[in-house]
Amino acid sequence: MMVAKKKLKLKKQWTTGQIALKRFNTAYPPDTDKLNEFKTAGSQQQVSSLTRSTRRRNHYGEHLEENQ
Repeated sequence: MMVAKKKLKLKKQWTTGQIALKRFNTAYPPDTDKLNEFKTAGSQQQVSSLTRSTRRRNHYGEHLEENQ
């Protein structure tokens, strides 16, 4: 019974790093709107570059094949 109580007490204690991180996140909340906007713009650009069809040309400028 004593061992279980000691384990619970140890879990409640925070490390110095966790306290510092919590204080930083409280003092400087992240600007999530701009971050989410940046993430969606990047993912849309990647999708459009993957879906765009590309053409290969030979030495004379004639189309060889079209990749989709």
